[in-house]
Amino acid sequence: MSIEGFFVVTIFGMFAFTAMFWPLSRHWFRVLLSRRWPRTLANIDKVNFDQVPYGQPSRLPPFNRATLNRLTFKCSYTVESKNYQGACTWVYLLKSRAQRLRPRQRVYIRYKPSDPSKFLIDPTSEVSP
Repeated sequence: MSIEGFFVVTIFGMFAFTAMFWPLSRHWFRVLLSRRWPRTLANIDKVNFDQVPYGQPSRLPPFNRATLNRLTFKCSYTVESKNYQGACTWVYLLKSRAQRLRPRQRVYIRYKPSDPSKFLIDPTSEVSP
């Protein structure tokens, strides 16, 4: 295979992977964009966990429609003596990973410096009781 063919196949593969795993790709793209944002502690006020179907159903038994674990949580935090509240949704493949957040826990979030009302939970954050 020529280098041009390899390049075309690689680009096509990246687009196919992104399209197939769009909810997870979009999620991690936002995480990458926010990694330089400042972080602060937030209090988890409410957590909602549910499973959502993803993809097309298959006729083959072991490959039935996949489910994604969706976690939506509301939290409150303070930036420069101003209080903020907001909600954030995360998508996980593993149920155990999605169920790690509980109300009244404190986690680190990353907020947008130009608009502190926009935030994401810091994926490197350890959950505290």
